[in-house]
Amino acid sequence: MSYVQIVYSRANLRGTPLAIPRGMVSYFNIGPYANVRVELEALSPTGPYRLEVDHPAKRIVEYFNTPFDALLRHAEIESALSGGPLPQTKIN
Repeated sequence: MSYVQIVYSRANLRGTPLAIPRGMVSYFNIGPYANVRVELEALSPTGPYRLEVDHPAKRIVEYFNTPFDALLRHAEIESALSGGPLPQTKIN
């Protein structure tokens, strides 16, 4: 057992499972004074996945069966809000 595994297992025994991230958080700018926060979270180990977009004007929450679908939607929303080109709907 390596040092990292020992520390990790002891941390879990002491009640710090909150330190283990369950999702992904990212930010992007839509202007000099406005940021959008995006969080993707797995509600269970196999899904569904919750995508939350916190815009200064409103909050959008959507649910997806796969993380790939959620990330594609994230790209669509970011592109629409930042004025960029929309991503391809299918990636081969």
